[in-house]
Amino acid sequence: MQRQFKFPSDCYDSIDRYLDWIRDLDWLDFEAYVLIIKNYSSFMKADPNLKKQMISLFIDTILPYWQEEVKHVTVDGQPKKFMVYLVD
Repeated sequence: MQRQFKFPSDCYDSIDRYLDWIRDLDWLDFEAYVLIIKNYSSFMKADPNLKKQMISLFIDTILPYWQEEVKHVTVDGQPKKFMVYLVD
């Protein structure tokens, strides 16, 4: 994720840093984001618990942030579309 979204610094081994960056994305300056995870059945196959956690983070934290919470926690924060597609 950090490579695809070009995070300004490493978030390896830190869910908190990952969440900070994925809920920022100012450096990309887009009005919407689309994440397509191809071969979803193989995605993170070596660590199914982490895979489940990552998907839960999108459902419970990341997508709600971009839909509404950004308005309340970021100065001049604007909701943005963030679509996630899981493709096999």
